[in-house]
Amino acid sequence: TIAVFTVSGSIVRETKVINSGVRSQQAFEAAEAGLASAVDYIGKAWDRNEDGDIDPVYDDDADDIGNINTATVGSGRVVVTTEDISTGIFKTIRVKSQGFSDDSTATRTITQVVAKPDPLPSLPDNPLTARTNVDIVGSATIVNPEGNTNIWTGGDVDLGQNNSTSTAIADPQDIDYPDCMETPLTCSLTRSSDKDSEGQDLVQSDSNLFNSTEDELFQYYFGLPKDIYRDYIVTLETTADEANTDAQYATEEVIWIDGDVRLENITTIGCGVTLTTGDPCPPEELKPSILIIDGDAEFKGPDIFGLVYVTGNVSISSSTDIQGAVVVGGSLSNTTSGSLDLLFNSDVLNDARRNGGMLPIAGTWKDFNEG
Repeated sequence: TIAVFTVSGSIVRETKVINSGVRSQQAFEAAEAGLASAVDYIGKAWDRNEDGDIDPVYDDDADDIGNINTATVGSGRVVVTTEDISTGIFKTIRVKSQGFSDDSTATRTITQVVAKPDPLPSLPDNPLTARTNVDIVGSATIVNPEGNTNIWTGGDVDLGQNNSTSTAIADPQDIDYPDCMETPLTCSLTRSSDKDSEGQDLVQSDSNLFNSTEDELFQYYFGLPKDIYRDYIVTLETTADEANTDAQYATEEVIWIDGDVRLENITTIGCGVTLTTGDPCPPEELKPSILIIDGDAEFKGPDIFGLVYVTGNVSISSSTDIQGAVVVGGSLSNTTSGSLDLLFNSDVLNDARRNGGMLPIAGTWKDFNEG
């Protein structure tokens, strides 16, 4: 009898231990699944209905906007909660995923911090950078009210013979100079270079820039190799054939256009409305983007707010207005009909740094066994 009770008690205890382990595993797997779903949802867009609040991470009505934070995972279930712990301009969210076993006797909780990495860690400080040459055949106005440099090249700058071509910098005679350079668009301007004279705002034949590879130039500005940046930071990826449709009115995006492209049917990027030539973007519509073109680019008339980065060569064959900055891995030129108005604005560039996907931060994953 004693032996029977001993064996029976041992079996009961082993069964409890096994069942406890099974339920603990159910809870852990549910918590892991919830965390993975949350990171995936938040990484792509955390506020898809644009109400300013972090969305729930599960979408049960198939409209691509999360509406619940609970889900069934196998025989268990999970509850996800999110907390905004941002302290600067970059969004930072703590995700808590609590998994439950089928009978709710076992609970496991996993937390992870997800943050938006800086998509533009090295901010340009002049309007136009080209690794080789800049040749202006048509007209161009290039203005930097925040500094003394307009064009930085590894080759030569030719401003052509058009009377409309000129550059301008912050005026040292401004009563608030140099403090005014700290606030975009507040300094008075003075003409620096034109077809008849080259001012000190043109930095030419920089051997370090010229000898840099395009990949090195990309990593200097964006902080990551191109393949990693494209996979994890880019929010809108398109082809040369679809770019004129996909990038139209693209705001608060990191845009990647694959291949040589002609942007000819786009009116604005980084602003949500069509603009009359020379008009500013209304403040409520100004949401700058980062435009990356992996190839050569021809611009035929768009208004762009943000950073334009082209890995190859740039040609401008119609009136093109850009506010922010332009970086070119090759050369920049325009035709006789091409007109470029380029205004450096660090506020626009800083606003564009808010864009991009979100990633889990290494070292922030924690697991709590609660039952």
